Amino acid sequence: PDVSTSTLVMTNYEWLNHHLADVEEPVDLKEIELLSVLRHHLTSDKQIALEELAPERIEIANGVHHKLHYQPNGEAPVLVVDLHHILSMKDIPKVNEGKIIVQLNLLTPNGEVLHTTEDLRPFWSDIYPGLQYELRKKYSDHQWPDPEKVE
Repeated sequence: PDVSTSTLVMTNYEWLNHHLADVEEPVDLKEIELLSVLRHHLTSDKQIALEELAPERIEIANGVHHKLHYQPNGEAPVLVVDLHHILSMKDIPKVNEGKIIVQLNLLTPNGEVLHTTEDLRPFWSDIYPGLQYELRKKYSDHQWPDPEKVE
């Protein structure tokens, strides 16, 4: 189905109306999960295709599935992940049949954003070596392998 903004605005009574029953103030609109509402109107085949092209979660090197954050402006989806969980990753995950690169927001063990990248190879070769010393000092209870062992 056509899910362009203009079509959704023109047909909002069809797909959104029954979700507005509890809306009393404009702030209540933020409680409506539009993605769920729109998915409900897809056939099961289209729901499967959507999940394959734009998964809600993505598996990374440690075998754990992490939530992808899709941007409302259509920019690359963002994967927020602890750096020590991706130490064996060489390539950035992709979605949409490999056409869209996922942006990684790499976190320190205490949850601070350490670095943002869309290309792991230069991160491991150029950026990580400079961060490694500080990471070893600040987070000595974690392993921070040498770059040549990461690549």
